[in-house]
Amino acid sequence: LNAPRPLFSKIVVEKDEDVAPYGGFEKLNLKVGQILKVQDHPNADSLLLLEVDIGRKIQVVAGLKRYYDKEELEGRKVVVVSNLKPAKLRGCESQGMLLAADAGEKVFLLSPPDDAVPGEAVNSGMEQSERIIDFKDFQKIVLRIAEVVDDDKLDVGRPIRAKGLEGIEASRLAVFMPSPEADEALVLLTENGGAVTVDDAIPRGAMVR
Repeated sequence: LNAPRPLFSKIVVEKDEDVAPYGGFEKLNLKVGQILKVQDHPNADSLLLLEVDIGRKIQVVAGLKRYYDKEELEGRKVVVVSNLKPAKLRGCESQGMLLAADAGEKVFLLSPPDDAVPGEAVNSGMEQSERIIDFKDFQKIVLRIAEVVDDDKLDVGRPIRAKGLEGIEASRLAVFMPSPEADEALVLLTENGGAVTVDDAIPRGAMVR
């Protein structure tokens, strides 16, 4: 699998009443991470142990062995849920989770901008919570892959609205939706305004988890 090459223009999200519908996004503390080391999980053939730099080093257990070679993962920049409650997976602690788009047989990691640095917030111009959340709480948060239609429209299998799309050249973006039925979305952006993207092979509307 080839790592996607996002093309983007930096965007500024204004902090005003327009962000009110996206309050649920503030429950997440997303960070840019860089995978430093990849090892086989000692107790599970399908899992990998990753050492990830998110401004500090953490260990992440990930079910990516079926989709990526170790060489493809080492050095790769990713998006990490940094405030997820640590959990032991087959005897090894996972201190975060990598976000990936899942469309059945196709799974691709989300990609922050090329110039993003480990520890940089993926906050879309909003405040981030330091509160630890359970995995079941994370599962209630709606993250999807959207195709850019024009400067204020996206397609997640149906048309929805979004702001700040001017100049984005990537085809597929990761977005937060207040609910599965929402008609507008918040594009995932780093604190410096770069869009989080994914490989074009992922269909629009795919879940992010």
